[in-house]
Amino acid sequence: MDHLHAHLPRHQSTTQSLTVGPTQPVLYAHLEVHPAKTMQDNAFVNAEKQQLQQLSVLHGSHFPMRQVIERNMMAQTRRLGGYGSNMFALNMHMDRYEDLDFTDILNNPYESPEMERENIHAQMQKAYGM
Repeated sequence: MDHLHAHLPRHQSTTQSLTVGPTQPVLYAHLEVHPAKTMQDNAFVNAEKQQLQQLSVLHGSHFPMRQVIERNMMAQTRRLGGYGSNMFALNMHMDRYEDLDFTDILNNPYESPEMERENIHAQMQKAYGM
């Protein structure tokens, strides 16, 4: 019997600690965020804006607009049956396969080996608000 760890969750899928992150205590919820943390959180967005500005200067304003439209179209694709997509086209378009990332070494936390707890019909009903 697992009486020593009764208060702890048994699997990651119940807490979503790898995908969502640990919950923040209420005591620290309203504290100011350190400026370095803000810069780290906005680093990808700022780099993306800078790249689009450079493309606008080099090729004209139509090119970054076209890039954004193509990325939005590639981000909307889903697999049949409600399964999530690995967004291969979007990642290829954004040149993310040229760099090693933590998901290349430690595996993607969204690719859980556990089976889904709800079937495809329940996923579709939740997605369409039925």
